[in-house]
Amino acid sequence: MNYLIIKEIKQMLTDRIALFTILLTPLLLILILGFSLAGWFGSNTSTEGISIGIIQEVDLADEASEVADTLQIPQEQLIEMAIPDSLFAYVENEMTIDYVNDVDQALQDGYDVVVDIPAGYRTKMWEQQIVGESSLTEEFTMYHEGSMEALMVDTMISQFMERLYVNSTLIQAGEESMPELGQIQLQGEEPLSSFEYYTYGMSVMYVFFSAGYMASLAYSEKKARVYARLVLANIKPLQYLAVKTIATMGVVVVQLVLLFSICLTLFQVSVANWLGFIAIALSLSLAVAGVTALLIAIQFRFETEKLANVFMMFVVSIFAFIGGSFFRVSDMAPILAEIGRYTPNGRALQAFIQASQGETLSTLSSSILLLSGMALVFFLLAWTIFISKGGAVK
Repeated sequence: MNYLIIKEIKQMLTDRIALFTILLTPLLLILILGFSLAGWFGSNTSTEGISIGIIQEVDLADEASEVADTLQIPQEQLIEMAIPDSLFAYVENEMTIDYVNDVDQALQDGYDVVVDIPAGYRTKMWEQQIVGESSLTEEFTMYHEGSMEALMVDTMISQFMERLYVNSTLIQAGEESMPELGQIQLQGEEPLSSFEYYTYGMSVMYVFFSAGYMASLAYSEKKARVYARLVLANIKPLQYLAVKTIATMGVVVVQLVLLFSICLTLFQVSVANWLGFIAIALSLSLAVAGVTALLIAIQFRFETEKLANVFMMFVVSIFAFIGGSFFRVSDMAPILAEIGRYTPNGRALQAFIQASQGETLSTLSSSILLLSGMALVFFLLAWTIFISKGGAVK
């Protein structure tokens, strides 16, 4: 059996383009998605030194004083709730926030972003927050020059306003509000950056391309009569299937080690619970190996080489979408997110995030058992289908 494993290694090394594709393509996607969606996930990109000039027709304290008696809310509390001033107060330690009088002068002074708050805007926002009956007829205006700093501030303010309205709707409906601005958090205390999220998201997606790749190699051997010669050499069909699954596990482990090593170095991805993290990686590699065995068995049983291509082109993409590899499905479709938790890639993604945030092994055990159970089911199905042909060679 050892020489069969050596044969697998040599065969994979001959197809270096495909091997490098499944090993390195996820790294490229992590780079693209990590940078392009950094604002949505609240990455560690620094906002220090960015300047914002705020134009206001009415002073915040004066406007709060006028409205306090009407809404029966203390002036200090209204100032803390003021929109968009509460956002600026939250980031004033990182950014330069100045209240100025004239838009043209503020633009000449070189502020990265100039925000013009119209008269009565804060009052309407207070009424909407407290009474829930006011509707806005105008919004504050942002002026910027299109620089990276301006884009960051624009994104930050847009997210803040979007989450403000979403949270207001959720609270009125009696549901829990969304996480804080720019953060994603499953169980741990620390939010994830976009690079951390897509390190796990792309990894759990691309390991399943390895399953399709290995299944495709197996059927190529069948067409080239390699499998027939192995059977004639007294290699049992189940031995052949077992070697293929072991080789798949090896590919997946190498794939994950490479990806996580590079991402830990380049993107400052951190892991709080390494023991749980490794256990999840091994159970995921088992699940992928089980999928490989099932694909090989079905292809050999029905004499078709299309299944591996269909799996890689469609099934993996659908599962990646449902499982959250491309974006946080829970933000848009909670039902899909719940379904995704019971896909191997979706469950592995959730478990990797939990392990990185320090969840205990007992908490992760349900995901480890589910992935291992999936692997066992896949192996049993593959064994049943493959043995039914008796290793017949055509």
